[in-house]
Amino acid sequence: MILNSATMFGSAASAVYALNVLGLSPAVFALLSTFAALGGLAASFAAPAIRNQLGIGKTRILAGIACVPAVALTPLSAVLPWFPALWLGVSAFGWAFLVVVTSVAGADIIPSIAPPHSLGTILASTRLFVLGVMPVASLAGGALAAWAGVEPVLWIWALLAGASAVPIAFSPMRTWTIIPTDVLGPSAPPAVRRGC
Repeated sequence: MILNSATMFGSAASAVYALNVLGLSPAVFALLSTFAALGGLAASFAAPAIRNQLGIGKTRILAGIACVPAVALTPLSAVLPWFPALWLGVSAFGWAFLVVVTSVAGADIIPSIAPPHSLGTILASTRLFVLGVMPVASLAGGALAAWAGVEPVLWIWALLAGASAVPIAFSPMRTWTIIPTDVLGPSAPPAVRRGC
């Protein structure tokens, strides 16, 4: 939920920053979305191996923390050497990569631990919060950008993204390499129960 809030809070501000503050052309800005797509694609291949290497908890915590410098490259792009568009592209790639890695690392948790008769209710409730916060965060980001400017919104985006690691760091999940058998529900497939 925090990661989705960060996404929506800063997405509109990043477009305004790139087009109005940095003066990039719409064509160049549109090209930057390709970097985001490539980051997500790369993560879809890399995420299972990263999760297997680090475990569920560490993957989600480290990905959340790494979101801070990934997003920070956007407001810093005006002062970094070479071209601002280069840093915006790296930022877009890194952000998309880390969001997908985080999503993949936790994708099977709820289906594995929820009782079968409650799975639909739990998934619906989860989506209510995870997706329902997005329009609220988007409106909040837009309102703050209109009042304080786009750069503060971009920095808050980076901090919010990093804050997504905090709930995991203070939960039992932080030590999970796989989903522990003592929390697996009866709906978990046998492969998950064996740690595959």
